[in-house]
Amino acid sequence: MNLVKIYLDTNIFTRLRNSEIRLGIDPKNNVAFFFSHAHILDLKNDSSNEKFLDLEFIASVVYRNYLHKYFNKPILLYNLSPKEAFDEEMQDYDISSFDWSLLNSISQITENMANLNENLPKIDTKNIDLSVLSPALQLYIQNIFNITKDDFDVSKFMKNALEFQYSIENNKDEYKKLKQLISKNSKLLFGKDGISINKNDIDKIFLESQFHMNFLDYIDKNITINIYENNDRFYHRFLTGYSILNSFGFDEESNKKAKFRNTFDDGLHAFYASTCDLLISADKKMIERTRFMYKLFDIPTKTMYIQLTK
Repeated sequence: MNLVKIYLDTNIFTRLRNSEIRLGIDPKNNVAFFFSHAHILDLKNDSSNEKFLDLEFIASVVYRNYLHKYFNKPILLYNLSPKEAFDEEMQDYDISSFDWSLLNSISQITENMANLNENLPKIDTKNIDLSVLSPALQLYIQNIFNITKDDFDVSKFMKNALEFQYSIENNKDEYKKLKQLISKNSKLLFGKDGISINKNDIDKIFLESQFHMNFLDYIDKNITINIYENNDRFYHRFLTGYSILNSFGFDEESNKKAKFRNTFDDGLHAFYASTCDLLISADKKMIERTRFMYKLFDIPTKTMYIQLTK
């Protein structure tokens, strides 16, 4: 019998530790549990001392089955305990050890970024009221959809992109406003409202929209894919697509719960779980987004949603 590899979302580990649920899986039955860098980041973001109890409990389940993807490497299995992985994450990174040759030349990066803007459809943002957004977000959206390759300035674009990223990651209201804006203008972009990954053919929606391309092509147009080596391409494609499902509201998640960081973290768990046979989570929307992305990339990993009683 083949080994069954199981990946538990952080919310499952927490409920197991608090004895809120029991999985009823005997570890002796050719089953192995795995944890990943996504779990370590969840614990790193926990400001309480509960994380140390979580580290101990996770170790009792997963032993030393650690999944991690370092730059320009595929997801690999490392023989590290949760505590060792956490300590490694908390160490200061020595930038002098970074192999900059892994990136293409600066001129190639500039060319790819310019092509990113050139390849995206040009949408007249004058028809969209951007006033609810911060100046950084307004400028970023205007640049993405209106700037041409001849007008492209890589330094200004990078500065604006970093401001945009910081704003949606650190200001929860900003990300909610962005989602509301996209939802409000769904008819302008896609010709219809209420689009859902559970009800609609997303590829058809994109092909018939102002974007005139399928969803996977739209993902590729949103990332400067050529500046990354092959081992990083899937990482960026998967997480970009996963985030788009949430920011465009296709997952029908309540805007009250919407946080960019949470969506990114969910996507990271789904990314690592793609190397296992089964992903288990108590987050229904996370599972729905993950199922969609696994189908998009022909990933055979099964998913299981556990509904918790309040």
